[in-house]
Parts: sequence; structure tokens; C-alpha cells
Amino acid sequence: MKIFHLNTECNGRDKPGDKTHIGLLADICGVINKSRFDLIGLQEVAGNIMFFDNVNDFSRKLDGFKYYQKHLKNYRGEMFKLFEVKERSNCYWGVCAFYNFKKYTLLGVERVYTHQYNKTKPIDFKNPTRTPMGFISLLLKDNKTEEKFYFITGHLTWGPISWDDSSLQRKRAKKFVNYVQQLKNPVIASFDTNVEWFTPTVTQFEKIGLLNVAKIFNISNTINPKMSKHFMRIFKTDKVTRKKGGVACDNIFLTADKYRINSVVINKQDLSDHFGLVLDADIMLKSI
Repeated sequence: MKIFHLNTECNGRDKPGDKTHIGLLADICGVINKSRFDLIGLQEVAGNIMFFDNVNDFSRKLDGFKYYQKHLKNYRGEMFKLFEVKERSNCYWGVCAFYNFKKYTLLGVERVYTHQYNKTKPIDFKNPTRTPMGFISLLLKDNKTEEKFYFITGHLTWGPISWDDSSLQRKRAKKFVNYVQQLKNPVIASFDTNVEWFTPTVTQFEKIGLLNVAKIFNISNTINPKMSKHFMRIFKTDKVTRKKGGVACDNIFLTADKYRINSVVINKQDLSDHFGLVLDADIMLKSI
């Protein structure tokens, strides 16, 4: 199976002269449809005003998730709106997961907060640790083999130093650990972890039997320097581990004794301020 992971930067930015506000969504859909991925995990999917470059522009009516639903061929998806502005139609921010419905059948959906914020107030972007975070979990069945597995995608709490996580980040990520420990079927999970793969926030996932793909393949950066507004601001201060800049803050995790990883490729197309991850893996053992 082929998995695609991407933080979409709140649907991307407007292209010069584009009054439709589609941003980079059309490009993202084009890559997915052409590549025919089996599973897709997207973060920072947004609606209406929840856009990276102009948070207060209520004239923008684009619903990112509905756009994906309409333009992704042979896929069905589920959305987790981590944050919504009730007074504004389709104004939200969150994560979503898509699957090829010709290959898989959806058996169940769960939405889990790692941090829930007061939905009646605007997100405090000046204090990103208060931003609501969480993950969506799909229980899927392979239509050919009848194997059942969980496909999870999510977004973890931001921190100012990517290579030195906080106790708050570790505590919130532990909610994902607790969730996985009670599952009876294999797991494939894609996350924007907001920290490096060697931090305790992420390595705790290994302790419950998940493969840490970024570690295995020694991925050093998943941030797009051409498009990230944070790239140089964050990494100029790092004198030790990232002198040339870069952060591996995107990752994929798989149940270690159930999957064999064939390859991992960093998609460096300008689809977002993050690069995408493409993983190819095979299931090895029969699940419950």
C-alpha cells in the first residue's frame, strides 16, 4: 500500500491573480489523483476564514474538505474539525483522512483530542500551545484480503524548539499512545509531530511497538524552505543539530511486527510549507 502524508498549510496560499481562493488545493489533488495513493493523511485542512495568510478575511468561502471530497477520484474521507467558529458557516481547522474506497471498506471512525480548546473563542495564534490538536482514526478492511487495520492521521502540539520538546508536548502525545495500546488491529499513523523524531514526544511511540519511519530513514527535514515563513526564524538559533536548517517534523508510524516498509520518499513539490511523505509498505501477518 502507498500512503501520502502532507500538512497542507490551511489549504495553501492564493496564487497571483487567482480570485477563486483555491490556493494550492488543485495542485494537491492533482498529485494524489496521478499517484493513486491508497491512504492519505492531511493536516491543517481549513474552511472559510481559517487560512494561513489572512485569518480575518471573512470573504473567503472555500471549504477545503469539501473541495477534496469533490476533486479526489476514487476516494472517500472523514474530517475532524479540531476548531470551529460557530457564527461563521464552514469556518474550521483540522485534519482529515482519505482512503481508496475501491480497495478498502470503512468500518468505524473515532476522533480524539490531544488538546481541546474553547470553541467559542478565536484560536490564540500568539500562543500556539493553546491551539486544539488531535487525530482521526479510521478502522478499515482490505476488500481483497479482509485484513482490518487502523489508519490514523493527526497533528501534535507546537513548541518553539523542535529538537528540545516540552513536558506538555510529551503529555499530550501520550494520549495517542494510550489510544493505540487498546487497539486490537495493526496501525498506520501519519502525524505532523511539530518536533524531531529523536525527541521523547516521538520516541515514546516506539515503546508501544510502532516503527518510527523518520528515524529508520534518517529524515532530516520535511519543511519547504521556499514557502515556510518559519524556516529561517526558527532554525537560525540552532547552533548544534541544524546548522544548515531543517526539521523532520512530519512522520509515519506503523505496527512493527505487522508491516514491512519498502520505501519512503520525500515529495518536494511546492504543495505547502511542508514537504509530503510517501511511504510504500506491505502487511505481513494476519490481524484479528
